[in-house]
Amino acid sequence: MMEDRGMNSKDHRKNKKLCLVEKSKNVNPKHPLLKHPRRPVALEEYLDKRDQGFYVSMESDAMQEIGIRKNDLVVANANHPLENGSIIVAVMNGETLVRQYFKNDHGEYLSPSNVAYPTIEINENNCNICGVVTKIIHTLY
Repeated sequence: MMEDRGMNSKDHRKNKKLCLVEKSKNVNPKHPLLKHPRRPVALEEYLDKRDQGFYVSMESDAMQEIGIRKNDLVVANANHPLENGSIIVAVMNGETLVRQYFKNDHGEYLSPSNVAYPTIEINENNCNICGVVTKIIHTLY
């Protein structure tokens, strides 16, 4: 299950900007990086302005073997060309999924990188591919 972090999210409106560097009791206040003004980073900077970009929070470990971990922010583009092997964001039965898209002579499939999750055969009636993943913002802690 994934939490939508799109433009209508209340959380997004409250926390539009993230601080690049935050002071804490564990940080040396004389460190050169902290002497410069901190530039807020808007999440919109990660979206492609020319296309329809959106982002979702990864809520599972289904793609961990290729480096998309639980709690990562997944940035996708609705207008990016879909190719065999693309990492995509899709909605299936009301659930938002991040999976790798494959097409062959037998059909179209969404495949996780984690073998604990099943590969899903898709068609135009049971799945809506929303966009191709273009960036991942990792959560470290």
